[in-house]
Amino acid sequence: MLKTNKKILGLDYGDKSIGLSLYDIETDFFSPYKTIYRERKNILRKTLREIINIIIQNNVSEVVIGIPLNEDGTENERCKLTREFKDLLYKRLIDCELNDIKIDFINEYNSTYEANNYMKEYGFNNEDIKKNIDTISSLVILKDYINMREKDNGKQK
Repeated sequence: MLKTNKKILGLDYGDKSIGLSLYDIETDFFSPYKTIYRERKNILRKTLREIINIIIQNNVSEVVIGIPLNEDGTENERCKLTREFKDLLYKRLIDCELNDIKIDFINEYNSTYEANNYMKEYGFNNEDIKKNIDTISSLVILKDYINMREKDNGKQK
C-alpha cells in the first residue's frame, strides 16, 4: 500500500546519539520515533543510511534539525558540527535521488531542558528520562518548528 501522508522528520543531533520524531502534516499528529545510537563520534555512514531509510519508509518530505545556538543567538563549535552533518545528509539524499527533501534548521536552545521537564511532569523515572531524552528533545524541536511555521503563516496553534 502506497503511503500518501507527507511527514516532517525532526532531528536532535549529538555526538553519541540522534533523537528522531515525526510530524504527520495531514493528521497534525506528532510522534516520538526513536533514538539512533552512534558507534563512533566521527563515523556517520551507518547513521545516515538509517536516517535515509526512515525518510523513505515514512514518506518524509522535510527534515528539521535542531541547531544548538548560544543563549545570545551566536554559533558555537556544536553548530559547526551540526551544519556539517546537515551537509552530509543532504549529499546522501542527492545520491539516493531524493532531491526534493527540504532540510531546515531551528534553534534548539533549551530543548533538552524542556524535554527533561516534560518527562518529569509525566512521571518518567530517571532511567527512562536518560533513555528517551534525545527522542523527546527531537519532539520539542519539531513542535517548535511547526509552531514557528504556523505563526509565520498567520495560523497560531
